[in-house]
Amino acid sequence: MASYGPVSLVVISFPGNEFRGEIAPALGNLIESGTIRVIDIVFVAKDVDGTVLSLEINDLGDEISSQIDPVVSEKSNLLGEDDIARIS
Repeated sequence: MASYGPVSLVVISFPGNEFRGEIAPALGNLIESGTIRVIDIVFVAKDVDGTVLSLEINDLGDEISSQIDPVVSEKSNLLGEDDIARIS
C-alpha cells in the first residue's frame, strides 16, 4: 500500500456546475513543477432537485476526461461517499 501524507483536501467550486476542463492546464503545470501531487480526484455536482452526483473522470465525457486524465497519473480512490457528503 502506498504511503500518503500529509494530505490536504482541496475543493474547487465552479459556478452553476459548469465544469468544462479549463483547470486542466493549470493543474498540469502545478504537477509538473512538483508543487502538488494529485492522489485522487472526484467531481461532485448537484442536479436541479439538489441531488448530489459524484463523477469519476471517465463519467465526464471524452472531451473533458481527455483534458483531466493526463494530469492525474495516480488515482488512489481515497475519497469515499462520506467525504463527498461532507463537501456537498
